[in-house]
Amino acid sequence: WEVNNEIYHLKHKEFKYLLNELIGEIISEFFALQTKKSIILVDQEHNFSLLSKSFLDPNLDYCCFDDFIDVRFWDDVGLDNLDRMDIFYNAKLEEEVTIKPEYLNILKNDLKKMLVRDFLVLQNDRSLGNFMFGYKNDYIKLMPLYDYEHSFGRYYGIYFNLLDFNLELKKVREYIKQDPYLQELLYKLLSFDFEVVINSLENEYGIILNKKEGDTHMVSSSFLCK
Repeated sequence: WEVNNEIYHLKHKEFKYLLNELIGEIISEFFALQTKKSIILVDQEHNFSLLSKSFLDPNLDYCCFDDFIDVRFWDDVGLDNLDRMDIFYNAKLEEEVTIKPEYLNILKNDLKKMLVRDFLVLQNDRSLGNFMFGYKNDYIKLMPLYDYEHSFGRYYGIYFNLLDFNLELKKVREYIKQDPYLQELLYKLLSFDFEVVINSLENEYGIILNKKEGDTHMVSSSFLCK
């Protein structure tokens, strides 16, 4: 949609999926991640939709994870590829570009936050098309997250064999033991209180969950912490 010369994305889904979208935005903010922000639309037949303002920046170009030159695809890749992200293919310049260290550090930390927040909500649809990077010259960043509808289901932890946050993998656990920031994020996960989400839904969107709805999301998001 175009409203007042601004581009918006309109999503029609069952209400439970739209609810996951709103919860996903709140949880991304909890981890200090940039996220798309939605408003609720209700038509005359009381059908719900979400309207989200486009976050695309005309001053940036865009790429996906597999545009990083040294990343490797393999089963049980673990978190190895986080250490292979210093060079990416800049399609605008048509050349390989080395990212400045200060940008690279922020980028890696944002990806770690994304991995932990997805782990918390059992995200099972973080495909390569559901997160992307914006860049200009040697600057690159993780763009705001989006597409949270498939949360609170079966968790795979696999990002198309490019990243794997499966804690049953020894190599993932060993990586975390050597990474203080990931440890900090997991401690933050343990402090998460789903009541914050419920209060936000009530205060910001006027949505009140019944006991069954609240319990369903609280159980799904909390069993990982036990």
